[in-house]
Amino acid sequence: MRRRRQQKQRKSKYDPYIKQIIEYRESGMSSPQIAEALSDFIDADACGINCFCKSRNIASMVTQGARGERNKLVPNCNNCSKCYDVLSFNGKDKNRICRKSERMISKTCVTSPMWCLRRVNNG
Repeated sequence: MRRRRQQKQRKSKYDPYIKQIIEYRESGMSSPQIAEALSDFIDADACGINCFCKSRNIASMVTQGARGERNKLVPNCNNCSKCYDVLSFNGKDKNRICRKSERMISKTCVTSPMWCLRRVNNG
C-alpha cells in the first residue's frame, strides 16, 4: 500500500515578510494598504496579499467588531424629529420621509441614509 504524502506548502514571495503581514493585518490594514506598505521591498499586489493570507489562514481584522458598533455610531432615523412615516399611494404601505432634506428614505435603510444631514454633521 502506498502512503499518502503530506502536501508541502508552496513557497511564496511573501513568505519572508509573513511577520510584517501579520502585524499589518492585526493593526487593521486592508490588503491594498499592505501591498502599498510592502511595495518598497517587493513587487506586491493586493490580490496576491489576499490569496497569501487565505492560504496561510491569516485573518483580516478590518471588519471585526465594526458591524456591531457601526449601528451605535451612526445616527438613526427612528430617533430623528425631522423624519416622518407617511402612507404611500396605495394606502397600505408606509414610507419614511426626511422633512429637512425633502427626500424619501429607502425601506432597506437600517440606520440613516448616506445623504442624511445628521450623518454629515456627526449627529
